[in-house]
Amino acid sequence: MEKNKLAYLTRLRTLVAEMEADLGLGDLKESEKKIYLAAADCSQSDRIVETKQLLEHRLSQDIARPTFYRALKNLEAEGKLVRVDAKRNVLFRLG
Repeated sequence: MEKNKLAYLTRLRTLVAEMEADLGLGDLKESEKKIYLAAADCSQSDRIVETKQLLEHRLSQDIARPTFYRALKNLEAEGKLVRVDAKRNVLFRLG
């Protein structure tokens, strides 16, 4: 039974890796993938998300703050996230 679960997990991980590559996420670091997917999950109809939402999201809440902000900066540089002008909160939209 354990061998079947391991084989299933292997197929699942392979499928996820293929989907990430198809979406252009294959070259991102794990922290960048987590933040990008959290942004996709949190974004509203206008695809806007607050930094606070990303920090608290279940996919990215375990990322250390320095790593989080470094990954966020890298996602901006790659055009995956675009900073939206905001007065109080830092907002992003998917690129």
